[in-house]
Amino acid sequence: MASEAFKLSICIPTYNQATSINALLDGLVLQYVPEIEIIIRDDSTNDETKKIVKKFQDSIPIRYYCGQREGLDSAIIFLTSQAIGEFVWWIGDDVISPLAIKKILTILDENQNISFLWINSTNIYDPNKLTCTNENSEFFINKNDVLRRLDIGLLGFITATIFKREVGVRCLEDARKHIDSAFVCMYIVLYVISRGGSSYYAGESFFSSYPKPPGEVRWYDQTQVFGISLFKIVNAFKADFDAKILKNALSKNLSMVLKAIFVERSMGLKTGFASGNKKIFSLAVIYWNYLNFYKFFPLIILPVAISRLLYKTFKLVRS
Repeated sequence: MASEAFKLSICIPTYNQATSINALLDGLVLQYVPEIEIIIRDDSTNDETKKIVKKFQDSIPIRYYCGQREGLDSAIIFLTSQAIGEFVWWIGDDVISPLAIKKILTILDENQNISFLWINSTNIYDPNKLTCTNENSEFFINKNDVLRRLDIGLLGFITATIFKREVGVRCLEDARKHIDSAFVCMYIVLYVISRGGSSYYAGESFFSSYPKPPGEVRWYDQTQVFGISLFKIVNAFKADFDAKILKNALSKNLSMVLKAIFVERSMGLKTGFASGNKKIFSLAVIYWNYLNFYKFFPLIILPVAISRLLYKTFKLVRS
């Protein structure tokens, strides 16, 4: 099929997630239409994913690439560079809803000026719990409205973001400077949003995601990524957005990071955000002029025993 016929490139980075890939491709087989292409970058340490992909290639066309275990950031850049559809949709280890592809293609076909689309999702264990509570689909007023209405961290939620490929590929070389930040995806998304075209919010759920439990051990340091890397990525675009709105978005995100540090330490955890004690000085350096830092700073430096007591007292009062 000629590249012009592909409306959407579904780009799937994966690493030792054979079960998730099997479930995802099972769903894509049922939703497959000729307007989409499927590309997989597999950095797995075994051949399980490769075997699964080969099984599905008999049913739907899939471009499959074995990576060199370079990490998500490199995989995102690679997949974006390989995509030939008009739009790119990265998909992580999430569960795509029935008819999601049809609905996305309808939105893109009916709104020709869209360059960025943010799609809502639900908690996989609670279908009524939307990631964003606003169920009404609508255009963002402008690029600053995106930062005003969405938590900035949601722009790094790969399965929630779809963008016009011809805009995104222009920044791939600059995006390489942020490899190992875990937020190359956010850099590309912010670039697309800042370069014009309409941005659209789709309020209904298009997929379900697994909740991240407190203290979860991930392949990255949460405090480093959400507190420090995010700040650096967002500030790379400070000339493109309203300064006050940008700072408010970062301030709101900072509050969530500091709350997570306090809560997870108070729960007696030593992983997840609770492992971020060594990052407190780094946070102080970059957020020294943010009032929210000083609001939470006394809490995150308290001895754990006192933090636990305060946290238990707070929960009792709220119950």
